Amino acid sequence: MKERFSNKVAIITGAASGIGKGIAYRLGYEKATVILIDINSERLCETIEDFTNKGIVASGYAIDISDESQVQETVLLIEEKWGHIDILVHAAGIVGPTNVQIIDYLPCDFDKIYEVNLKGS
Repeated sequence: MKERFSNKVAIITGAASGIGKGIAYRLGYEKATVILIDINSERLCETIEDFTNKGIVASGYAIDISDESQVQETVLLIEEKWGHIDILVHAAGIVGPTNVQIIDYLPCDFDKIYEVNLKGS
């Protein structure tokens, strides 16, 4: 097993499923401590348990990354607990309404996509 991320702390957003989960798994497999962030607390807990059962050092925070104050508080907690952050992967993303004509696409839907996909951290 490779250990190129040994002694590294990685934060991965959107880490309870999909690409974020895959990236988090690979980092953990290569010995990083992975901090999983996702809005879906149930799926997040399942992923952490799965990783832990596979020998990966993992913990997580269920937050909305489009809420800047939640992100700031969480980063401070992570720095306090682990002392440093070495890797940040922003893999969270949403698609919003699909199969909708542009004239029916509400500005608030677009704003939420922007808040998560582009502004979220």
